[in-house]
Amino acid sequence: MKRLTVELLARLDEQGREQLGRGQWAQAAQTFGKMLELEDHPVVRNNLATAFYNGGWPEEAWRIMEPVLAKGAISPFAWALASMIAWDLGWEEAAREYLQKAISLFEGGAHSPRELGFEPAGWREYTVIIKRAAGHLGQDPLVVDLHDRWERYYQTPEDFFQAGVAFFNLHDPRKAAQVWSQVQDRGWGFLQAYITVARLVDQGVVPSFTLPYSAPAFPEEAEFTEESVHQTLSHGGNRAVVLAHLFDPGFPKEMAQQAVPMLVSLGEWGTAFGQALLRSGAVAKDLKVAAGFALLEKGVIRPGEPVIMVIDGVEQEVYLDRWEM
Repeated sequence: MKRLTVELLARLDEQGREQLGRGQWAQAAQTFGKMLELEDHPVVRNNLATAFYNGGWPEEAWRIMEPVLAKGAISPFAWALASMIAWDLGWEEAAREYLQKAISLFEGGAHSPRELGFEPAGWREYTVIIKRAAGHLGQDPLVVDLHDRWERYYQTPEDFFQAGVAFFNLHDPRKAAQVWSQVQDRGWGFLQAYITVARLVDQGVVPSFTLPYSAPAFPEEAEFTEESVHQTLSHGGNRAVVLAHLFDPGFPKEMAQQAVPMLVSLGEWGTAFGQALLRSGAVAKDLKVAAGFALLEKGVIRPGEPVIMVIDGVEQEVYLDRWEM
């Protein structure tokens, strides 16, 4: 290969990885697409497929990955990524097969990755995407099992983040908080919000919900529409961050009164959340009133119907039309 081509590939690779790190999926796909034209290499295909997949184009991601899999790739990354792609395309049996292939490959090469042409540090990083794939397939017990089996290989806080998500989804919020507390100071500051919410769930103040295996990410919109709010809060991580702010004593009252209706609007979970606020003795009165009006707006409470709230530790009948927000 000509020196100029090698130098160009190096520049494109650096650019593409930076774009992946910033979540610029379309730009990264364009960059790695240029690389693939110059060199058809499995790693380039992995990165290009990652950009397509994270950008919401699973069909394109599969088109890029299929030739790699057909050649019997020995990369656990490739099979774990293929598992998630297949799952999103509705190929559930194949997705489970690809996941098991990724696990077998990783464990088979963990003791001597150099014999397979991989650096040990790079090989150990595959724990992250494999457990991410297991979580994506809804296999939370498998994530816990892999956490126990692979903890000696861990190199990043994300491995512990994933284990905490699995415990939370398996209705063990105390264990989730315990795991997250090990890495919350290692560049994963949002985990303090997760820990707060795990404790609220454990106390029965907040109903349990499902966390995804991806970090919270809020859109950079100046104004939220009702549709965008629902989409944003459907991501359990975003919901956890909003909930943690809501129960922060320093959170502005006006913002709290806006947040409660948004959360109550989230389907069955939202209804359960609103009702939990009314019953809890640990929730401020203004949040209860906001929840009551949100449930009234939702049709859960009928106009003129008394609402039972726990206020100052005592159950009281409250008529919402006599309250002001």
